[in-house]
Amino acid sequence: MKKSALIFLILFGGAIFPQSWKNLNTQNSNIPTDNVLSVYIQDASNIWLGTEDTGAVRLQGGTFTAFNASNSLINDNHINCVIRDETDFLWAASEYHGLFYLHNAKWYRVTPLDMGFNLGPYESLIIRSLAAQHGGPFNPDGRGALWVGTYRHGVLRFDGKKWTLFSGVNNKMIFGNVGSIAIEESKSDTSYVVWIGTSLGLYKYDGKNWENVPIENDSTKWINAITLENGGPTFSNGKIFVGTQGGKVCWNDGYGWSSMNFADYWNPNNAVNAIKIDKLGRWWIATSEEGLAMYDGKAVYLYYKENSNIPANDVLSLDLLEEKDSTEVWTTCYDWTDFKYTGLTIFKYSTVTSVKNNNPTTFGFELKQNYPNPFNPATKIEYSIPNVKTSNFTQTRVTLKIYDLLGREIQTLVNKFQKPGNYSVQFNAGNLPSGVYVYRLQAGDLVRSRKMILIK
Repeated sequence: MKKSALIFLILFGGAIFPQSWKNLNTQNSNIPTDNVLSVYIQDASNIWLGTEDTGAVRLQGGTFTAFNASNSLINDNHINCVIRDETDFLWAASEYHGLFYLHNAKWYRVTPLDMGFNLGPYESLIIRSLAAQHGGPFNPDGRGALWVGTYRHGVLRFDGKKWTLFSGVNNKMIFGNVGSIAIEESKSDTSYVVWIGTSLGLYKYDGKNWENVPIENDSTKWINAITLENGGPTFSNGKIFVGTQGGKVCWNDGYGWSSMNFADYWNPNNAVNAIKIDKLGRWWIATSEEGLAMYDGKAVYLYYKENSNIPANDVLSLDLLEEKDSTEVWTTCYDWTDFKYTGLTIFKYSTVTSVKNNNPTTFGFELKQNYPNPFNPATKIEYSIPNVKTSNFTQTRVTLKIYDLLGREIQTLVNKFQKPGNYSVQFNAGNLPSGVYVYRLQAGDLVRSRKMILIK
């Protein structure tokens, strides 16, 4: 039986596990640029970055090394992403000049002409995503391949000898911006399934046939990210996860789609840019307006600029470095407030339980999750008002209001001047129907909102 479910978020500002943050930028480290677009963890000793202006950058032994036209065949300083296949070939996708790969400490270039394109003088082959099939194109058994997703030029497959283009040009399938690729492989035979996430929907290819796969009855969802858990649903008991431009994490276990929504009335453009699943099954999610999110199977925890040490709320990419007692979440961010990239941010999340609050805030701006949640019919909301350093006033106009998911105001709980400090207020929803509601705190120019669930 097919199923379709919508899971609403229970949002928290911090978790109950020991945490630490590290921000690496040009002011406090030897990273060659702050303009980092993506991060790829080959292993603990080799971390790769795709940058906007410095080429491909490797972090090895605490030292960053940039590979670009100054020291390699990479003649494009704008590298969108980097991956490594199982035969020790490292592939780097560029914005303007095609594809590059590193093998035995030497860089090689694959030009658009090598890939079968005869572009005009003002055209570029923009590559946005890469994925290796069965070890990569140079796997000695001849079954491997590299899949390359482009902007407006379709998707390509390279088997080590020839390039095959799938696009509207050869009537195979029409693609827009190919932002993500994931590959499922059978352990018993040569069968495989390639998932292609595009700006025009999700596509599936089994080596013979193409299929446009609808998600929740929508075949045109803009897909930014694809991740497989436990091998995926086709050949094992895993799942496929996709992140959409519309703010949803959607997943399929072979029986139908379910979803979790990160967009709401106040964050309608909260795209999901990346998804990773750690060794304990927790979901790590890069969002474009709410920072870094983690779902542990019970609740969603949000880490954003106002409640943690992440430098910006637009998380562009993430990857995981698993350690014995912790998970390191490596992220890249863009700060729309200052219109700049913020280098590399590492969030170390311990698997050792603690009751210590990572972000104790006495006079900072904080809106805590209501408790209990879900609730019936009453719940408590706690918040903190910060010191106002930009004025001579010792009090701030504070409002705390309740809304439904359509943005309609339901009730005003607080509307008065308050001094810096910690506050709590009771909300009784005895006259409201069951559902999801949003409570929104505003203190001067500072605004924060969260969701709560009323169940009767």
